[in-house]
Amino acid sequence: MATVKSQISVGAKITKSRLLTHSILAIALPLLLVSAIGTDAFEALAVFTLSSTPLIWLAIFAIGTTAYCESRFLVSLAQLVIARGSPERVNAIRCDPGRVQRARHWKFAGATVCLTFLVLFLILEVVLRVFTIVPPEGKFPRGAAIDFSVDNSVNSTGLREPWETIAADDPRRRIAVLGDSFVYGFGVEREETFTSLLEQLLPNAITINMGVSGSNPKEQYAALLKWREEIRPEVLVHVIYLNDLDFCLGYLLAGIHYIPRRDSWVASQSKVFRYVEKTWQSRRAYTKTIEYFSGGETAEQRKKSWDEFEKYVTLTKRAVEDVGGEYLLVIFPWLYELDDYPLRHVHARIQTFSRALDVPMLDLLDTFEGMNGAALRVDEVDSHPNPAAHRIAADALRDFIEEQ
Repeated sequence: MATVKSQISVGAKITKSRLLTHSILAIALPLLLVSAIGTDAFEALAVFTLSSTPLIWLAIFAIGTTAYCESRFLVSLAQLVIARGSPERVNAIRCDPGRVQRARHWKFAGATVCLTFLVLFLILEVVLRVFTIVPPEGKFPRGAAIDFSVDNSVNSTGLREPWETIAADDPRRRIAVLGDSFVYGFGVEREETFTSLLEQLLPNAITINMGVSGSNPKEQYAALLKWREEIRPEVLVHVIYLNDLDFCLGYLLAGIHYIPRRDSWVASQSKVFRYVEKTWQSRRAYTKTIEYFSGGETAEQRKKSWDEFEKYVTLTKRAVEDVGGEYLLVIFPWLYELDDYPLRHVHARIQTFSRALDVPMLDLLDTFEGMNGAALRVDEVDSHPNPAAHRIAADALRDFIEEQ
């Protein structure tokens, strides 16, 4: 009898200890979560966690551990309630082989677990609504075309220049800048582009804006062949943006920078589900964007993208040298996350290629690194450089050209 009482006493002490531990965790963890949601630290932690697959799994493990603590607390609480507050009776119930008692016990515990998670869900729903906590919907939206209300006129030859032709006896050094919409100056006035600013910074030089919006190196090479006899540049600055790897990735354009404007039915009814849905969509859009700028989703796509890129950059260099010009290569970075840039591997590969091609190269990531990307873009939903970014690029290009 004494032995039985001793075992029951030990069981009661263990039950009390577990109940206390589970109670603290079950109450403290949800309170910490509710108090943290909506803070800058919580958003930064969420973005950081979603940036890495191992961190996502770690977060899932942490959530699972929390749910386990919650369920263990509720089971202990259910046992104590069934035992009418007696820890000794809890121990007896655990040892009772009666199926009815066990069925009642687990049904009660299961119902209590479900009820607790429902209450927690309602608390989160109220917090999201009262404090107007919004999901990361605006991080990478593609959206509709933006009217920047700028003068996009070109001259008769198709160049974004005020003149129609360059006089044959013009003594100034001819510096042509070839590229896509970053060179063209999408979203800014012609006078604000780094091409125009470069002309003001370089004495005795005339710059020619040969930017073709939406082009890749293949189309830029064709543009050079079209204009080179008339322009005959002494220096050609070929500005590469990371989407210049797009030779077979058009289908990915629907996914990059894009979060659907419409919510699912569940997300339209619940702020919690909407937050989860938009966070997942933001992460997916981010992943697709990195894959797009890296040359594709698969090894086969990336090989094709890089082969085509290297082919037409090489042809462009030869075409410039055929008319006696000097070829220079410049990389313009993606104006997001400049303090923890996710596309360094792409820049590194282009640098390796430029060395193999024996071409002087300027990586503007070194210039923009650590800056606030939002302050350098024409708009939150568009990654083209604004006038401030064009001025910074012009200063760096001036120094680069003068060094050659």
